Amino acid sequence: MPKTSSSLKSLFAQWISSYNNQQTIFTTDGATIFCQVCDKNIPCTKKSQVTQHIHTNVHINGLKRKLNTSSKQLFLSEATPKENDLNDFNKDLCLALVAVNIPWYKMQVPQFRTFLEKYTGKHIPDESALRKNYLEPCYYNTLTKIKNEIGENNIWIAVDETTDTNGRYVANLLVGILKSNTPTSPFLLSCKVLEKTNHSTVARFINDGLKLLWPLGGNDEKVLLMLSDAALYMTKTGDTLKVFYPNLIHVTCVAHMMNRVAEKVREMFPNVNKLISNLKKVFLKAPYHVQVYKEILSNVPLPPEPVLTRWGT
Repeated sequence: MPKTSSSLKSLFAQWISSYNNQQTIFTTDGATIFCQVCDKNIPCTKKSQVTQHIHTNVHINGLKRKLNTSSKQLFLSEATPKENDLNDFNKDLCLALVAVNIPWYKMQVPQFRTFLEKYTGKHIPDESALRKNYLEPCYYNTLTKIKNEIGENNIWIAVDETTDTNGRYVANLLVGILKSNTPTSPFLLSCKVLEKTNHSTVARFINDGLKLLWPLGGNDEKVLLMLSDAALYMTKTGDTLKVFYPNLIHVTCVAHMMNRVAEKVREMFPNVNKLISNLKKVFLKAPYHVQVYKEILSNVPLPPEPVLTRWGT
């Protein structure tokens, strides 16, 4: 007599029960066995095929990712209750060091560490303790304050990209409340290293940053103004974002406009430009010329050095 669907379902349930002790990995509808980790059905007619699937690289790597994600979500959900157990002095020290941009390894310098312990009367934690236990709660506290300050108001955003000492592309996103009568203070909402700089990466960076402010969405119409430089990829970014933020107005930096005007003036007066260039050649890498100039004209400062890659030269 052929097996009924109920007996097949009970058989499948018996096979997968040993693998679902800690968490649900397999489920069954009585016809097939579904792997929650790999997100696919497992064709099998005997238990050994389930065992073979368990030992595949795809399943092992997927299980690792699921465990890491679960532990991270657990940490975030327990961040607020554990915050009450944090030492107030260590938390304030963490915020102060980050605010004034003092590297944490400076606390390992004996003189600095002794100075802090002497005049505060507190034990100075190790930099690893601040990084593991205090940095993330301080970050979420600051982010919560920004979200509460912004609320449901209309906002403006400013985005710019620069390079650090290692040559990496670093993007910064500022956000502020848009008011008609008074200026508002901006908040640094996000700072991220980009693999490359183009309209696609910058637009994605802005979207991800605004999701930090409004995780549930539904506030796209409240983004009214975007400020950036006049680079080609920035103007393309503004056009791209207008699809998602219908009320967005993109305004480019006035300094870029003035720089273009100055460049046009420089082109219109080639003799003046040549004179400035020759003065730079005379004094730039000639200490003797500088010495003679100061001997003859002791009360006259040296001519200003023009820097064509910077504004306002």
